Amino acid sequence: MREDFISSLVCCDDRGELSLDSVAERSHDEILSGALVCHTCRRRYTIEHGVPVVMNNPPPEEAPVHFGEQWTWFLEGKFEDPTTSSLGESREFIVADFFDLTGLTPETLHGKRILDAGSGASKIAYHLTQSFPDIPFEIVSLELTHAVYAAFNLRNEPRTRFVRASVFEPPLRRESFDVVYSAGVLHHTPDPRRAFNALVPLVKPAGTMSTWMYSKKFNPFLDVTGLLWPITRHLPPQLTLIIAHMLSLPFWVLFRLGSAYKALFRPSSWRWKWVMPLSLPAIRLHLFDYMHTYYRFRYWPDEIVPWYEENGLLDIRVLRPGSTAIHARAPSRKCSATVAGAL
Repeated sequence: MREDFISSLVCCDDRGELSLDSVAERSHDEILSGALVCHTCRRRYTIEHGVPVVMNNPPPEEAPVHFGEQWTWFLEGKFEDPTTSSLGESREFIVADFFDLTGLTPETLHGKRILDAGSGASKIAYHLTQSFPDIPFEIVSLELTHAVYAAFNLRNEPRTRFVRASVFEPPLRRESFDVVYSAGVLHHTPDPRRAFNALVPLVKPAGTMSTWMYSKKFNPFLDVTGLLWPITRHLPPQLTLIIAHMLSLPFWVLFRLGSAYKALFRPSSWRWKWVMPLSLPAIRLHLFDYMHTYYRFRYWPDEIVPWYEENGLLDIRVLRPGSTAIHARAPSRKCSATVAGAL
């Protein structure tokens, strides 16, 4: 952690300012271990493996998550080459999908401050910084699990910041991000709507809130693994990984047949272009991802749009028919003042 990041952090208990309390180990300009302290309540938070840990102990309903193992294994190369793809998606796909979901472009990325809430292996930060080495921007990777330590070790660079924290209590200053982005994360929490509500205040006036969650549309991964998930969610991750190995070949054959059908009879469908290149290791990672999680909620887009409306977000856009990929704009200060005056 670089010392200038401390001013972005606040206390989980009273949102007081934090300052550096002690340093046990440094490496150049990075603090690898030490402690932070809250100015008002004097609560101390540790810095571990280069990452500030600013959170309360996860409540019991948040504790049984295995994403720490999943993304640490991924970064170790257990599934696929983490420098080129994630879940079978190429760097080009990852960056294009991020731009689609947030409304950003390479031109508007300049100078932006982005929060990736539930960053896992920090794939967004890594592939953005690799794709645009000369564009100045900042991205904060917020992750609950110990996978954030591996991400810091392998993916740290000057434009990327890391914090270990919960999406329910993000220890970051309000109205401090141009884009708050959370894709494939909130549906894995015990209360997705409460997590969403906790993230919205971090968006700057006129900034963007952007989310994607599991849809109730047919999904072969979700619908088939859903038969096993009531059991696999309670299994040790190593055992779930063995099951994913066993299922990966049948899924590979199924996807090749399904992709061939869509390529012939529904060539405009984007899905076959995404599924066709999936390798066995990528399919294995998908299966593990779907089966080991303790929570996996699914929604129709019209179930999520009210979350945006009730938080006062504007220009709400569902990006694809039936999809839960949604983004919206926070009101500007002028707009907020006008509304307040009318009331």
